[in-house]
Amino acid sequence: MLRRCIAMLLTLGLLATTAGNAFARNHVPDVLHSPFTKWVHYFGMQAPVEPRNCSKAPAPVEDLIGVGFYNDPKNSVTDPKLLAQNNANLKPVRDYLIAVTQMVDKAALGRDADAGGCAISWLQTWAAGNALEGTMNEQGSYEHMWITAGLALAYLKLRDTGLVTVDAGKPIEAWLGTSSDSIEPTFDAARAKRGPTNLQDWAGLAIAAVGVALNDPTRFEWGIERFREGTRQVTKDGFLPLELRRGQRALHYHTFALDPLVMLAEIGEANGLPLYNENRGALRRLAERTLAGILDPTAFNARAGVVQDIHATLRIDEIAWMEPYQSRYPLPAMETLLEKYRPVVYERCGGDLTTTYAQLRGAPKPTPTPTGL
Repeated sequence: MLRRCIAMLLTLGLLATTAGNAFARNHVPDVLHSPFTKWVHYFGMQAPVEPRNCSKAPAPVEDLIGVGFYNDPKNSVTDPKLLAQNNANLKPVRDYLIAVTQMVDKAALGRDADAGGCAISWLQTWAAGNALEGTMNEQGSYEHMWITAGLALAYLKLRDTGLVTVDAGKPIEAWLGTSSDSIEPTFDAARAKRGPTNLQDWAGLAIAAVGVALNDPTRFEWGIERFREGTRQVTKDGFLPLELRRGQRALHYHTFALDPLVMLAEIGEANGLPLYNENRGALRRLAERTLAGILDPTAFNARAGVVQDIHATLRIDEIAWMEPYQSRYPLPAMETLLEKYRPVVYERCGGDLTTTYAQLRGAPKPTPTPTGL
C-alpha cells in the first residue's frame, strides 16, 4: 500500500512537472516584446517629429520576379550571368530595405530624429502603394520573405525609439501583416520541395517579427515553432543534414540558416523563451560547429563530400549571426573573426548588429554625432 501511494505521488509530481514545462514552453506574454527595446532605450527615447529634408521614397515595388541562379542539381554552382540578372531585378526592393534600415539605425542611436521621421514616411508610402503584394515567382517569393523579415525587424527598432505614434504605425503594421500572409504558402511549397531547410527558418523569422509588431500570438507562435523545427534538424555533432546536401555550398548554408535562427532566439529571449537552450542547446551546437568550419572547413569537406566554396573574405550573410550570438556566448575565436568585419550591418536582420549588441558586451556607449540623410 505504501509503495502504491509513493508511486501515485511520484506520478502526480511527474505530471505536474510536465504540465509546468509545457506551460513554460508555450506561454506567450500578453504583450509581445521587441528584441531591440533595451538597446534602443539605452540610447534614449525621442519625441515624434515631422521629417525635414527627407528624400522622396522610391515608387513602391509590387512584383518580385527573381531569377534562379544555380545550375546544378544540388543548387551549389552559381551561374554568374543568372546571378547578375537576379540582382538587377531585385535591386530596387533591396535598395529600399537598405535605406530604411540606415534611417532607422540613425534614429535608434539617438543621433537623428529626422531620419526616424523619414523612415516612417518611406514605410507609409510603400504601405499605401501595396508594395510587395503583386506577382512573385519562386525566387521572388524567397526575396519577399527576406525583405519582410528585415522590414519587420527595422520597424520594431524604430517603434522602440518612441518616434512612431499609434496613428502613424497603424498603416505600416497593417501592411506588414498583409505582407506576411503570403509567406506561409511559400514556406509550405519550399518545405514540400526541399524539407525543413534554411528557408523555413527565414519564414519563421519574418512571421514572428511581424507577430511582435502586431502583438499577434498566432503569428509569433508559428514563427517560434519554425525555430523549434529547424533546431530539431541539428545533429549531435552540430550539422544540418539537409544543408549538407548543398555540396560545395553546405558550409555557406549553415551560416545562412544561423542568421534567422539566432534572431529568432533573440526574439524568444525578449519574450521569456530560452530558445538558445532548447533541444539540448542545438543552436549552440550548430553555431560552434559552423564557426569551426569557417576556421577550418575540413569536417565540412568530408561530410559534404566536396571542398567548400567559402572564401577568405566572408560575406555579410555568413557572419551576421555572430554579433548577437557573441554577445551571449562569447568565444575568443569568434571575437577575433568579427573584429575584421565590424561594423557588421545586415539589413535582413534589422540593420547595424554591431552597435545593437555592443552594450551587451560591455562596450562604451557611442557618442552621438550629427548625421544627414
